[in-house]
Amino acid sequence: MRSSFAWVPLIVVLGGCYLDHGATERDGGTTHDAHVEPDVCAFEPGGELFEVQALSDNLPSTPYDVDASGRVYLEVLGDTYRWDAPGELLSLDALTGVSPWRIARIARVAPDGSLAGQIWHGEQTHAFVWSAASGVVDLSLDDTVESSATAIGADGMVLVNEARRASLRTTTRHVLPLGLPPDGHSRHAVVQALDVAADEAGSVVGTSTADETLDVWRAFVWTHAAGHRLLPNDGALHSRALAISDDGAFIVGTASSLTSSVMTPVVWRREVIARIPLLPLPDLAWGAATDVNDRGVIVGTDSGPSATGPEAYGWMMVGERKLALDALLAEGDAWHVTRAVRVTADLRVLAVAEREGSDVREAVLLRPRCALEE
Repeated sequence: MRSSFAWVPLIVVLGGCYLDHGATERDGGTTHDAHVEPDVCAFEPGGELFEVQALSDNLPSTPYDVDASGRVYLEVLGDTYRWDAPGELLSLDALTGVSPWRIARIARVAPDGSLAGQIWHGEQTHAFVWSAASGVVDLSLDDTVESSATAIGADGMVLVNEARRASLRTTTRHVLPLGLPPDGHSRHAVVQALDVAADEAGSVVGTSTADETLDVWRAFVWTHAAGHRLLPNDGALHSRALAISDDGAFIVGTASSLTSSVMTPVVWRREVIARIPLLPLPDLAWGAATDVNDRGVIVGTDSGPSATGPEAYGWMMVGERKLALDALLAEGDAWHVTRAVRVTADLRVLAVAEREGSDVREAVLLRPRCALEE
């Protein structure tokens, strides 16, 4: 349990990116006021970039995704909910009419409000998609194996992992296989697809192995035109692409190195790998970059063992500068951010955090008090 919190200047690489409270949002050439404070702050410790919105009233919880209206989808004590406003948690089982099944997990929310994830089907979980038009659709092709939906593409196709293979599927169960890695063994190859971009190429990212008996896993990107291609990994035996920006320009994840099996954060820009150093804190040993937006703003988590149990810090990286999210919270917000899950185009961050004096890790929404400078 933590007795107190204090931000510290956890900077990895210095850069020159600033944040402007008075920025405006532009959409289709029309300028309108962003809902931000009318002053300027820098992306630096004490910049008070974010205010914390608790989502589950001090209950253990995990955030999944946030929609365009600012509604958050999360798990609280084993059940799934939609957070609409403070004190308003709505059961997703009731909202979607999923009965007689139950929703096990939400992976992503599409711009049109469609949901993809997993439902309980007996003792197994199956991939599903829900929309107001179609209702709940079980996307599994084989009731005897588990499956999971991990993302929804701009064209409405759902990314599904089932029976050691990955595919894009429609609500009518039309299947577009994502193929095998180069030299993939028909029996021993495994493909796990984790995210899909909204670009014209339909880019999908994840991790795959040509032969699981060799214990070599490589991050990959798949497109309609080029198929399944492995991403550069600097000779590492393990790498995972966890997320891709909507425009397909940035891919983030985690990878080991040529000299170590420890997984640390990485980013691929134009498919060139760059390693992201861990925050300069004792006890941190591994990490992952978990999401990225079209501006290249990256969030992730660095973790490690400590004398009192696992230690973890959520972080944000803008340009070449990486900061612990603790250092960016508004004055008076006494929280420790242990994990960053999502970052949106308008810089909202879904995270897991502990209140001062509590060891309960709960879902929070970090709302920006300023916008990124253009």
